[in-house]
Amino acid sequence: MQSKFRLITFFMYFAPVILGACTNEHIASEGVKSDFGYNGVSRNTGFSLDAGGHSVVLGDVAIPASYCDVSTKFYCVNSDVFYFAVPKLVDESTKNWNESGHEYNVVTPLHRTKFLGREVSMMVIATQGPKDIDKPAPSDFFFYSPEDGLLAIVSIVSGDANPHISVSADFPGFGSQKR
Repeated sequence: MQSKFRLITFFMYFAPVILGACTNEHIASEGVKSDFGYNGVSRNTGFSLDAGGHSVVLGDVAIPASYCDVSTKFYCVNSDVFYFAVPKLVDESTKNWNESGHEYNVVTPLHRTKFLGREVSMMVIATQGPKDIDKPAPSDFFFYSPEDGLLAIVSIVSGDANPHISVSADFPGFGSQKR
């Protein structure tokens, strides 16, 4: 557990140096951003959350996904390969929640910090990721900002020395209150 927190601390402080500038095109629908790209850093894989197409896209493969309706209390996406949910209203007192059968816990409360050279208000959220057929379920850590959305994801599988790190390709990321 200690190594997970060291990894999170390392990532928060050194990500700007390691990552540099990330870019990715996105699709806009009726002036509302609906496609959110995430670049794989630790492994050469990325993915996108395509709310307009109701999918999570890995490479050339679109996997069906459901997204929370605008009338719900959450920003969320659920698929067989990725899920994330966060209340639309979060503050320093937000500790945990359940959405679509998944439990989320705040491991670092909302605070001001620098991320990729920008001053942001950010929290770190943890959950158990989707289980693979032949691997244990990863521990997923989401770096989330109410203003800038989902900024980064770190997935750690027990026994795997190489965590999977993905960073938002642009601002805002999925779940931003700005969209």
